[in-house]
Amino acid sequence: MNVFEKERNIYKVFVSYIGDLPHIPTEGVFLVDDDEDYVRACRKLSQFSKLSECRRIWVRSRNHFVWLRDFSEQIGCPALFEEKTARLVLSEQWNIILPEWLTDDDIIEQKLLEIDTDSKQRVYFETRLLTHFFGNAFQVDILNTSDIVPVIQALVDTNARETFKKYPLLRKCLEVRCTHWANKSQEPWLKELCSRLSENAEEVWQWLSLWAGLHGYPDKLLEYVLPPEQILFVQKIPPSAVADIPFEPAAREQILTQIEFLFKKLKNQVNSNDEFRKVVKWTTGKLFEEYKYISLILKKKQVLPTETDIKMVQEKFKSCPGVSESLLGSLVYFVKPQKPSLLEGEEIWSTAEWIRWTSEEYIPYRIWQEHNNYFDEDLEQTVARFSDWYINEYASIHKDNDLSLTHCLGKIASTDSGNDFTIILLVDCLPIAFMRLL
Repeated sequence: MNVFEKERNIYKVFVSYIGDLPHIPTEGVFLVDDDEDYVRACRKLSQFSKLSECRRIWVRSRNHFVWLRDFSEQIGCPALFEEKTARLVLSEQWNIILPEWLTDDDIIEQKLLEIDTDSKQRVYFETRLLTHFFGNAFQVDILNTSDIVPVIQALVDTNARETFKKYPLLRKCLEVRCTHWANKSQEPWLKELCSRLSENAEEVWQWLSLWAGLHGYPDKLLEYVLPPEQILFVQKIPPSAVADIPFEPAAREQILTQIEFLFKKLKNQVNSNDEFRKVVKWTTGKLFEEYKYISLILKKKQVLPTETDIKMVQEKFKSCPGVSESLLGSLVYFVKPQKPSLLEGEEIWSTAEWIRWTSEEYIPYRIWQEHNNYFDEDLEQTVARFSDWYINEYASIHKDNDLSLTHCLGKIASTDSGNDFTIILLVDCLPIAFMRLL
């Protein structure tokens, strides 16, 4: 509770001498800068009996301050007169709780009174200053895992270093805030993280980037880029807590180097679906280079992936920069469909059997053949017999209202479509692989 709240029942007016201290206009405060302002202030004092709320007047001139005090005594206005220090002005202007370590000289030297902050809610000085420069991530009272990435991002932003240099008090504020978070936390790793953040946020960013990028891979990769002490530290942190962290540039290069080394070492060693799934699980899904290595394994045909395998890759890389939806969709062409039935010897199929075979068995397999450059001699013999059958039956097929598309216009015209608008799209020589797009 501030002085106004404690003494509002005694005093109607609070008059403060602030001298040359910088002042950002504050709601409810009247600033006396010159003689005209002094006259206006006297009028306000004269109306003290009609005031429903306490009136605050700040005065720059000591003469005006003394004159107002004499005037209030003459008219019997219950007013409190005080000389404000930089600390008191800042406390009231920012609506904050001041720490004992903050001095008037600190405030004046770093020109804090010239900063216009959001002062609606009363908070600690450290919280107000950090929030003003680095965002709402520093408002939380208890640091949770979901807050780690926003806090680190704010501290390593391109402008952060210059801001810390311009306002050295921010270092102390960060130290105090991190100590507060450490004391509030029940997690030992969070306590240690808070301590390290206040010492060197950029270094912590690099460590956590390496952990986020390599934690899924074999342990050796992390050992190549971090000393044992740092490995012990990052391994305490749940990977989910840093899953969304943007990679620190140097760390990103180290991650890519280690991943490239690993995949080159693997070469032709991924020969089963289990091994393929294990490799996919290693990846972060955040690096386009990872996708290229996974795609290369598929292109080498070292393993025939199942639909489940492909869905696993698509899910892993669905948010990866540089990996488009169409690129992920094309992975389905690596899944080999079941080979179509073969027409044996003198066996003869009916029209219905040929239609079912074409649409359900041959077309999916044919599309896979085209994308994988695969020739099947046995199947081509059945395809040849399909061609012979179609040529022989061409006339009868196109006379049949239920089989030929040439009769579709008549069916559309005969339907009771009312005023509906019908669009007929004719696409010549459209590959059958694109039919599903229409």
